[in-house]
Amino acid sequence: MKSKKIFAVVVLMAVFFAHSAFAGGANDSQEARLKAAKRYLEAVPMSKIMDDTLNAVAQRISADKRAEFISDMKGAINIDAMEKLALDSMVKVFTAEELNALADFYGSKVGESIMGKMGVYMANVMQEMQKEVFAALRQLQREGKLQRYMKPS
Repeated sequence: MKSKKIFAVVVLMAVFFAHSAFAGGANDSQEARLKAAKRYLEAVPMSKIMDDTLNAVAQRISADKRAEFISDMKGAINIDAMEKLALDSMVKVFTAEELNALADFYGSKVGESIMGKMGVYMANVMQEMQKEVFAALRQLQREGKLQRYMKPS
C-alpha cells in the first residue's frame, strides 16, 4: 500500500514537472522572449498604437484645435521610452510562445483590423472606467476607508 502511494506521488510530480517544463514552450529564455516581443512590435509598432490612441482621444477636442493637439502630444511623448517600457514589460509578463502568438495574430488581416479599432475602443472604455474608479475612490474617502490603503509618506 505504501509503495502505491509513493508511486502515485512520483507520477504526479513527474506530470507536474513535465507540464511546468512545457508551459513556457521549448525555448522560453529571456533572449527568445525579447526576440518575440520585438517581432510583436514590428506587427504592432508603438508609433501606430500612439497615433491611434491620440486620434481617438482627439475626438473629444474641438475640430479646429484637433490637429494642433495631436501635434503637441506627439512632441511631448517619448516614443522610444514607450517602446522600451512595452518591451521590458512584455518580456517580464509573457512567454515567448505567447508573444509569438500575439505577433502572429496582430500580423494577420483580422489582427490588423482589430488593431485599427483599438484606439477608439480604449478611448471610449478608459473614459468611463476612470469615472467609475474615481467615483469609487471618492466613496471610500467619504466612508473613511481610503486612508488605510495609502502607503505612508
